[in-house]
Amino acid sequence: MFQGIAFEPAELPDNAPALREEVRDFLKEALDPTFRPNSDFNAGESAEFSSQLGQRGWIGMTWPAEYGGGERSFLERPFANGHFVNSHFVNGHFVNG
Repeated sequence: MFQGIAFEPAELPDNAPALREEVRDFLKEALDPTFRPNSDFNAGESAEFSSQLGQRGWIGMTWPAEYGGGERSFLERPFANGHFVNSHFVNGHFVNG
């Protein structure tokens, strides 16, 4: 059996649960509850929503702040992105990075 690779368990950042709650609260407040997703990935763009994401450093979350990113770790990003994807509103928004 091959045993040449060993990975240490990753530890989540201490602020990951707080980030998750921050994103949940933001989406509850920012999204129109009557919005219904469809299969058109070009639908749903909102300059205001994009601006709000950017102001929070959630566009390019792992990018350095000097380039407009949030300087988040690669382990923090999934806490936010999962909620964005599940909201079905991020079709026209890029939150990875």
